[in-house]
Amino acid sequence: MDVFNREAGHPFYRVRSSIEDSPRWKGLAARTFLSCIYRKEKMRAVLPAITDPGLVFGQDTSLSRPRRLFCKKDLGKLVQRRQNTAGKTPCGFFGSALRLSPGENAD
Repeated sequence: MDVFNREAGHPFYRVRSSIEDSPRWKGLAARTFLSCIYRKEKMRAVLPAITDPGLVFGQDTSLSRPRRLFCKKDLGKLVQRRQNTAGKTPCGFFGSALRLSPGENAD
């Protein structure tokens, strides 16, 4: 699998070729994409995507708890890191750092 267009905030996920067991190679045209837009009042922002599961889960292949950088780094710095998604199953996480006052919510 591969991820394209992540930097623009709308990652496209694509299988490079057919995953069936066949002696013939078949290319695939279908794609899946994710996008997350945060809106509050008149403000709109496309949230950056984390598509590399290693940034969230590290070497934990159970994908049960976020580890490594996700729990230790500032989100803004984390999304700027180089993300490797080629040759492994990517993920799709979006986030935003917000400061909320008591009783306030981020709808």
